[in-house]
Amino acid sequence: QCQKGTYATSTSSVCEQCPKGYYCTGGTNLTKCADGTYNDLVGQSSSSACKSCSGVVANCKSCLLTTGQCSACNDGYELKNGVCEQGSNELLFTYTGSYSETVNANGKQKIYLKSSGTFTSLNSKKMTLFLVGGGGNGVVHGTHGGGGGGGGYTNQTMFTFATNKQYNVTIGAAMEKTYFGSIYAEAGQKGYMRNGGAPNGGGACSDGEDGTQFDGEWFGGGGGGGDWGDWCWAGSGGLGGGGDEGRPGTENTGGGGSGGPPAYSGGSGVVIILAN
Repeated sequence: QCQKGTYATSTSSVCEQCPKGYYCTGGTNLTKCADGTYNDLVGQSSSSACKSCSGVVANCKSCLLTTGQCSACNDGYELKNGVCEQGSNELLFTYTGSYSETVNANGKQKIYLKSSGTFTSLNSKKMTLFLVGGGGNGVVHGTHGGGGGGGGYTNQTMFTFATNKQYNVTIGAAMEKTYFGSIYAEAGQKGYMRNGGAPNGGGACSDGEDGTQFDGEWFGGGGGGGDWGDWCWAGSGGLGGGGDEGRPGTENTGGGGSGGPPAYSGGSGVVIILAN
């Protein structure tokens, strides 16, 4: 039987020296060093021979198994000239759909995904993901007013993007959910005759309820319900407007449709990615 620091294969009786990147406890045992560690010496016999990658380069996450040369850094750091430097908070990406990218009032990266497509993250970053479902359609009540459609639901979550990972994105039209991968936001419900649409539409001559505020903007407000001779307003951030037949509403992202003639369709959803 082979001694510690050597090993034999199951088909050979010849004991060979334990190679770099591994340790050998004797017999046929050949064990690879764990992720995040390396071993640059031959003939090693215990796991203590496997040294941490961060011991060679600070904030190194993984390295070459036999040399310790850093190959990837911890989150928030970037590999430059063999060392891990504090990285920016910017998410690098490509997107096949329509989008825009801005910097918010606090100087943070803000990405709006406006049409369906494939999102590919090119680095690993933790961001805030905000989804708005499509708004509910308004419903006319006879020749007068009706129920304003509910604004699209919102979904806010912390999300860690993986390097070179693709995510399918579906931007919900009126009455449709919005998806980012498996994460989604529900659509607003259709308005009712002289009643509000769930979750936040306006009833007959009642204003639509406000939606959700995210990073200084309103999304998903309900459309105002309509009634003869009266004006009803959409909620803040609602793409549906007033429901009176003489003052039809307009449409905005994720808002419910107005209830007056004509009954406007709910607004489409949106996905927003914001740096922390």
